[in-house]
Amino acid sequence: MPDSAELARKQAAWLAAGTVPSISGLDSDMVAIALLDLHVLSGADGVPVAGWSQPWRYVWPRDSALVASALARTGHLADAERIVDFLQQVQPAVACFRPATCPMAVEYRMIAASSSTASAGRCGRLNRWRPS
Repeated sequence: MPDSAELARKQAAWLAAGTVPSISGLDSDMVAIALLDLHVLSGADGVPVAGWSQPWRYVWPRDSALVASALARTGHLADAERIVDFLQQVQPAVACFRPATCPMAVEYRMIAASSSTASAGRCGRLNRWRPS
């Protein structure tokens, strides 16, 4: 586990690799911290969980799709691609994910089994997600 200073440097470097959008009415630090929260909740596997404590270690497809969109729009294309790849791997072959009225969570332990096959190098299709 890295020490606090090293972790802060890594997080600052990750943030600097993309852009922090300017949102009217919000402090830029708040936006940067929210983006870092999404990054931290994605952890080593690269797929965001609902919360850090064990009872919340589930991946919600709808929330993950929104995180992927936010990461792509802020220039973190490899991170967004990893999420999209994961969602494609866990989506049922004959159907799409259920609507939000029928909650469907993917257990965190599934992430480890599928993350090794996720590709961070095929980000071309995410270029269309960038703001114009």
